[in-house]
Amino acid sequence: MGVEGRGKESVYTVKSGYLRLGVGGGSEGENDTVFKKLWKSKVVPSAQVTAWRMLVNKLTTKANLEKRGIRVESSMCSLCGMVEETSTHMFFECIFAWVLWSQCYGWACKMYSITIHC
Repeated sequence: MGVEGRGKESVYTVKSGYLRLGVGGGSEGENDTVFKKLWKSKVVPSAQVTAWRMLVNKLTTKANLEKRGIRVESSMCSLCGMVEETSTHMFFECIFAWVLWSQCYGWACKMYSITIHC
């Protein structure tokens, strides 16, 4: 948690929280740029929030639930069952999720006449 001051006089502020995340200054200037681009992007707010939660590892994945002391039947990915369900796995590594994301990209490209070269 971001806290300004020391000892008994430490106070949490929104500014200190942003600084802890590397937004608005601090040592992690790269995150500052990523977050600025994210919040200025022209996507629906729910997508912005989901992307932000992924970047700060706050999605309710099975791995995060277990870290918070919440029991889950299995921490393995619900789609492939091969590895622990993490944000990185869900968005970038799971073959089943990758197929789903590819279909979403294809749908969005057709809908908005966008060409993506990979």
